[in-house]
Formats: sequence, structure tokens, C-alpha cells
Amino acid sequence: MKKILALMLVLTVAISVNAETRRVPAEWETQTGIWMQWPKGYETSYQPDFCRIIDVLQEYETIHMIVRSISARNQAQSYILNQGVSLGNIEWHILQYNASWLRDNGPIYVIVDGEIVVQDWVFDAWGEQYPPWAEDDAIPCQIASILNLQCESFDLIVEKGNLEFNGAGAMIVSWPCQQNRNPDVSMAEQEIIFQDAFGVSDVIWLMSAPAEELTGGHTDGIARFINETTVAVVRYVDQNDDDAQVYEEAATIIANAGFNVERIDMPGYVSYSGTQLQAGYVNWLVTENAVIATGFNIPVWDNAAKARIEQFFPGRDVHVIDTREIWRWGGGVHCVTNDKPLLNISSVPLEIKTAKLLLNHPNPFNPMTTLSFDLPSDGFAKLEIVDATGSLIKVLINEFSAEGLHEVTWNGCNSLSQPMSSGVYYSRLSFNGEVDSGRVVLVR
Repeated sequence: MKKILALMLVLTVAISVNAETRRVPAEWETQTGIWMQWPKGYETSYQPDFCRIIDVLQEYETIHMIVRSISARNQAQSYILNQGVSLGNIEWHILQYNASWLRDNGPIYVIVDGEIVVQDWVFDAWGEQYPPWAEDDAIPCQIASILNLQCESFDLIVEKGNLEFNGAGAMIVSWPCQQNRNPDVSMAEQEIIFQDAFGVSDVIWLMSAPAEELTGGHTDGIARFINETTVAVVRYVDQNDDDAQVYEEAATIIANAGFNVERIDMPGYVSYSGTQLQAGYVNWLVTENAVIATGFNIPVWDNAAKARIEQFFPGRDVHVIDTREIWRWGGGVHCVTNDKPLLNISSVPLEIKTAKLLLNHPNPFNPMTTLSFDLPSDGFAKLEIVDATGSLIKVLINEFSAEGLHEVTWNGCNSLSQPMSSGVYYSRLSFNGEVDSGRVVLVR
């Protein structure tokens, strides 16, 4: 609680003293890529749904796909190709992560005095329901590093799927979700934090959540801005459904806040893999010239939803994709994607690719760790291990290397094959006159 209150004070002082302007871009504004985390482990059943999303999405934008290793990248590429999907507009990044729901654990992008800044809020896997989550929690600042953007960190637990912005000073957020994650921080206190961090003047709180919603009632499954003044809200065709009034209440709250409300039908439930899925269609992703929405393989329902979304977003292509497997586990297209807004002109040069040393894994390690690096072009690369004084321990790579991702292991020994003692060491990558470094921890 002390950290939260201190954060409120620091933000308020900083903004008032520096007259800082902040704005979260709306999702329909110009973007420069969509980030995703490739499903692995117990989430491999999502991979067919991911391929369907990738197949459509890469027609409109570059996909930045996060994988854990070069071997994981190779396996993912092979799987995607075997599904008949092109790899032509995918960029690959090696980072360590836990799960595939990058909307919630990924960056929130904020324009601060004309510059894009990444925000990193605490992520705890939806109220500590699905451990582990530490690697997911670390992702935003790692993406910021890849993009050469400043990363701000906050102590409040927030999932981006629970925040809906119109890009013009208003946001919608579900209170049951925020209250569950931060029980010691009042609504009034959280509202001040959001106003200061995001530059919003209007915070619209939804007060109820569907009974069986795994996230606790994320806003992006209830209501979505479709322009600065209008919100689309789910409407249950069966008004006797136990959850129907959650959405009616949301529509009333939003209308009372002064916004136009449009409705999109939830026509019923779909039997899938032994479960009953609520056919909700608002968990769409708005991307460059297109909207990609979750579908349920019932043509009459999917086509009706497509026609309705086309009314919401005239001039954009609308695709309704069968992603029932993802939906069965609590999310849709929006939940597994994270859109990056266009950088302003002064920041564009920071997007120029340079050689990048990626995080080694495991770290700490014993007896062996894998180091990865990404080269923007063919050239002479040198990767070495040094100690805290800068003294050379071992050269791992010292040769002409091809553009792209590379991987090498270090067994914790020096150049004489002598085991090094426990401690902090540093990996150092030299390429075309540039140097990048990382921290490597050996524990014997």
C-alpha cells in the first residue's frame, strides 16, 4: 500500500511540475506491428488457432513472434508451414515467457510529451491462478529494450485486457477485476493512478462480471470503444441468462457516462470439447485496415457478427476466425495479441536494427546456459564472457556470422576448461563497432 501511495504522489508531482502530457492511443490508430507469444507446453493445443490468426493478420501487419529459443523458433516455423501458412511477414524474438496471453502481460504504450513510452505494470497471472508468471511479468521492459524505448514500471497489478481506451481522454475498466487483484487499493486510489499514468480524465468503472469468466471480467469481453464517442457492448439474446444483466448494467453505466452505446449479440452457447462456450464477439483485434474477431464455427452466428462489426468499422476488412480452443481457455484474438502504435517521427530512427544480445537461459545457471544473439546483417561477430573487472574468461564466438538469430552454450568454464566459481559474469557481443552486454549468474 505504501508503494502505491508513493507512486500516486510521485506521478502527481511529476505531471504537475513538468506539465507532462500523456495519452494512450486508441487501437484503431496507426500501428507498426502486432506482438504474440507462441504457445508452448500445456498450451500447444492453441497452435492451430494461432496459425489461423497469423494467416490473416500478416496480410495487414508484421507479426513479432516471441519464442524461447532458436530450436523453439525452428519448431514453430515448421508447424506454421505445415499448416499451410506463410512465414513471410513474421519477425522472431527470443525471450523467456510463461504463457501465450500477451495482451495481459505485455506492454501498454503511452505517448508522453510526443514520445512513445512502454509501461510495465505488475502481472500475476490473473490473481495468482496460473503459476509461474515471473517471466511473463518481465516481458514489457524486454520488448521496450528491443524497440529502444523508455520503460516505466508501476506497482499496481493491471492486465491490459481489462483496460479499454478511446485515445481521447477516456477509459473503461472492470472494477471486480481490479478489486480482486489489488484488494488494498480503493477505487478512488486506482482512479488517480490511472489518470496520472495514462493522462485520462474519464475513468468509467464497470461494476459486475460474468460468473464463469476466468479472468474475473475483463473489459475486452464486455465493452469496446469503436470510436471516440461510441462503445459496443455485448447483448445476450436470452435475457433470462444468468449473466445477461452484467452486460445490460455495463451498457447503462457507459450511456450514463455520456457515450453512445451500440449492441452486438451474444446469440447463445457452443458445445466444444465437452464445454459450453459463450459466443461473445467483442474480443476482436483492430489492426491496420482490418478487424479480426473470434468465431465459433456456426456460420449463421459468425456471419451476423461479421456484418455487425463491419457496421462498427466501415472501410476495414472484417475476418471472423474459428478460435474456439483459445476461447475455451479464457480468451480470444484480442487476448493473445498486443498491438504496437506507430512511433512518432523523432523516435523512428530508434527502430533501426542493431546487433542484440538476448537474455541467456537459464539464468542463474549450473552447469550450462544458452546465450542467443540477433545480427541485423552478415558480419564479423565476437561473443565473450568476462568477469566483473572486465577480464576475459572465455571467447565463445569469434567469426564471420550470417544475419539472424544465433545460439551458443557456455559451460561455466574458462578458456583453459577450468570451472569458474559462483558469481556474476557478463556476456559481451561485439559487432560492427557496437557492443551489447548481458548479466550471467553462475551458481555452483
